[in-house]
Amino acid sequence: MKWRLDLRREAEVDILSAASWYQSKSPGVELRFVQEVDDCVAFIMSNPRGPALVNRTDRQFPLKTFPFHVVFTIVVDVVLIMRVYHMKRDPRRRVARTMRRRR
Repeated sequence: MKWRLDLRREAEVDILSAASWYQSKSPGVELRFVQEVDDCVAFIMSNPRGPALVNRTDRQFPLKTFPFHVVFTIVVDVVLIMRVYHMKRDPRRRVARTMRRRR
């Protein structure tokens, strides 16, 4: 199946916010972070049903070296990247915010 990618605005904000934080701590690290997000999304697009479900519809996949998950769902032939979350965040809060944004 040919998958289409839809990166939600919330996910873009998550990525830009984290990249900005990394840049403020150590310039250049933000580029590695963004590249790792790109690599993770490419892997997800190659096999979107591979990562385990975290609830009835959502899946997540971790970045390799940064403590973040890419949270996504599949809607027909679209891989919808909803959020890019820091792993230390409360997972209940993370899912609740994602669900509210879906409406």
